[in-house]
Amino acid sequence: MALTIRRILGFAAVSNAHPQVLGQAQHLDLPVFGIHVTESADLAGLLEGGELILSSGLLLDDSLETTKQFLTSLAEAGAAGVIFSFLTDAPAVKKQLAVAAETASLPVILLDDRARFVEITETIYDLIYSAARGLSGVDAVSSFLESAAAAHLNVRDLFIGIADLLGEPLIFEDFHSTVVIHRGLGAKNMRRYLQAALPGNTPLSGVRIVGEAKWLLYPVIAQGRQLGQLVTPVGAGNLRASKVIEAIGTLIGSRLIHGPQDISLLKQDSLGQLIKEARSVEAPIEKDLVLRAHMLGVKPQKQFVPIALNSKRPKDSPSPVADSESLVIAIQNALLEAPHTAFAYPLNSGEVGIILCLPITVDLDKALLDIHERFKAALGTLGASNQWTMGIGTAEQNLTQTMTQGLDDARRVAHSASSMNHSSASYHRASDLGFRWLMQQLLSLEETRTYLHDQLAPFLDEPEYLDFIEIYLQTNGSITEMSRALHLSRPSVYARLRRIEKVLGHELTDADTMTSLHLAVTLYRLGVHDQEE
Repeated sequence: MALTIRRILGFAAVSNAHPQVLGQAQHLDLPVFGIHVTESADLAGLLEGGELILSSGLLLDDSLETTKQFLTSLAEAGAAGVIFSFLTDAPAVKKQLAVAAETASLPVILLDDRARFVEITETIYDLIYSAARGLSGVDAVSSFLESAAAAHLNVRDLFIGIADLLGEPLIFEDFHSTVVIHRGLGAKNMRRYLQAALPGNTPLSGVRIVGEAKWLLYPVIAQGRQLGQLVTPVGAGNLRASKVIEAIGTLIGSRLIHGPQDISLLKQDSLGQLIKEARSVEAPIEKDLVLRAHMLGVKPQKQFVPIALNSKRPKDSPSPVADSESLVIAIQNALLEAPHTAFAYPLNSGEVGIILCLPITVDLDKALLDIHERFKAALGTLGASNQWTMGIGTAEQNLTQTMTQGLDDARRVAHSASSMNHSSASYHRASDLGFRWLMQQLLSLEETRTYLHDQLAPFLDEPEYLDFIEIYLQTNGSITEMSRALHLSRPSVYARLRRIEKVLGHELTDADTMTSLHLAVTLYRLGVHDQEE
């Protein structure tokens, strides 16, 4: 099977950097025949056609014409697509890139986080090479197992890469015959597999009857202990094919250093991929998503609760308290021993989406408190025990709705709650946020930026005064409480109040002034910036 840009975006080396397809998503399934790292668009004679370009965008600027010309030159040289990973934030350059990508003739992908190009090239080079040699099936897998790329891939990418080269269904089950990860099964085979796994359908030794076909079972062994098995129709009556599948089982087993814990995390990752798929497809089909979740042990009769975790950014820091990968791993580990099925996937930098699967009869608040305590313990190891918020969306029986709109609502709740420094609640719902929930709808409006500028412009370059105003509003102007909270003497508090009133031209005790400042400070904490910044 040819390697495509869409498949490459699914590999951890790329997906962990949160790729955004800026334009020409309809071409993501074109084959990739090579990979090339460059900062120059002058590639005439250097490409053979179909290469994926990796670039840091060093030659781009905030000129739309320059950006369009760069993309046009890559397309004319025969590139299949381009992935950008900027070394700096460069918002103006990224804005022009997004505009240029809309009319480009090749897919343009932007990575939100920094990526190591050497890791990407090492990950996919041998997969491209195997496809280019025209190998397929068992021959392609055999060649790949001997390549350097097999040593660079994590277990999920390794499994997917092998299954795609094999071109046949491949399932990895744990010791209890529960699916951990699968690849290459259409809807019909998934239903047949689930039917074969029903109680009473006793499998033959080393064989699973799927539909009317015999699928073979190959042990996955680590340190002399069987951790699970591979299930596939490959190998029946073919000794060489059987030996290749056995080698796959041995290789996967050697990667599961921590045994059952690694398998549980791999299943967490498989479930998390469902969130990614649901949120990346324009119109997800509920029955397909439910079937894929059922394959991984999530029963359709449960209620699904969307949860978002927002890692707060320390003041004066552009980064959250933990990188996204560490955050997700900590959350996934916390969910392994949870009493109810739950799984996580990164939504954005510093944000993680979680789907909690509950029977209707379970006390929801009790379950959420349990999840909160598990997160608190796990994030404490990252030094972030008090620097995150947990937002809850509406529980649904529709899995697609939960993974899309439900998680979006939970994200907005968590983001809004992150501006409530005085809140000690374990988690928040929209009803807990008051006017902040409504203000979420105003964040992207130009009028909101203008309002913020009108209210706070004199203090935007003096963070200590913004903090002072916020404490004033939180304490209802109590000088005693302000003095204690800010570690200032009462005369110093009065002096700052007089200065603020002089700059504003209004007394802070005026109700309209307090309301206007409260709205402006909250908008600022929610991420709205002055229009002149």
